[in-house]
Amino acid sequence: MSVAYREKIIVGASELFLREGIKNVSMDKIASQLSVSKRTIYMCFSDKEELVRASLKYMKEQKEKMRADLRKNSSCVFSFMVSLFRIVANDLSGVSINFLEDIDSMLPELVENSSLGRKKQIETFRELVDEAKRDGHIIETYSTEILADLFYNLMMSMKVGDYDYTKISYVELFQTLVCVYFRGVATKEGLEVFRESFKDEVVKYNDYKSNSNSNNTNIGNK
Repeated sequence: MSVAYREKIIVGASELFLREGIKNVSMDKIASQLSVSKRTIYMCFSDKEELVRASLKYMKEQKEKMRADLRKNSSCVFSFMVSLFRIVANDLSGVSINFLEDIDSMLPELVENSSLGRKKQIETFRELVDEAKRDGHIIETYSTEILADLFYNLMMSMKVGDYDYTKISYVELFQTLVCVYFRGVATKEGLEVFRESFKDEVVKYNDYKSNSNSNNTNIGNK
């Protein structure tokens, strides 16, 4: 079986796992979704666990590449943090709560949204906060530990199930959380950076949600 075909299965399975959870997605369902036989999938993967691990590895690599590109194109670390919030919000707003619960119990060592991954994430955020402090964009006297932990928790609160989205939109939530956090921690110089970054990120987030809603409508009409 070709590498390209194996990757096609990984991408398709990843989308299903994110949308419905790992336990709720059978190999039969993956085969049906991809219009292939279950035998074909088993020619590439010995069992479901191998496919899950390959899918999680793919998700992680995609996320790391996106974040590396984002960091490279950001004017400073404070601007990068604003953009990172938007990227994570994009990801979480389309992820099933079942998926987050499944990976935490099944394969916590592989996923950054798990309890184990949380520690690694917060350590990375501590480094970002310290760098932003050195740049003069975050108030020096604020605790790095608290700011890093708060940054993580606010981003994770964007996940499905944490709010009643019949009463509040994703875009409104995103704008509120970003403003509360970054305006609260920023120095005068940091506020200038935030204002410029925030305008761009709100536009991008609005575009993302509009496209997502359009795609969901199209899927429902098929």
